[in-house]
Amino acid sequence: MTTLMLLNAICLMPESLDNLPVRERYITAGSETVSVEVLEQLAIDECERVRRRVAENPQTPERILVHLATDSDYDVRLSVAEHPATPPFVLEFLALDSCADVRFGMAENPDTPLHILSVLAQDHNPFVAHRAKKTIGLVAPHTNGADAA
Repeated sequence: MTTLMLLNAICLMPESLDNLPVRERYITAGSETVSVEVLEQLAIDECERVRRRVAENPQTPERILVHLATDSDYDVRLSVAEHPATPPFVLEFLALDSCADVRFGMAENPDTPLHILSVLAQDHNPFVAHRAKKTIGLVAPHTNGADAA
């Protein structure tokens, strides 16, 4: 893979992604100069690592994050939950995710909105609930995390 081929994939030609090895698609998905068209293609990549990298990319637009919030891989969904551009309605959806790891990741993230942390503080999984209460205590010290339940 030449540098020129990689630059073409990043900047110009989403149709050329099929010919790239996974490693190159992963690198492309994390590039801050990648086009939205290429991110759209990589968001449906067969490799979950590539999709997760798209969800981690600061340049990924909201509409792609919304799509990735329903990904079959929980690490992809967790990366969406941790992305600063993820809209609140998606965070509310992910707070009810079937995977406790996604909910726990949200519960330990101090950037998770307080109203969502309060929902997580009432989670049926005791580890998620405890972590959310602890995070509430850190981000809102005037609020007792135990009171969130």
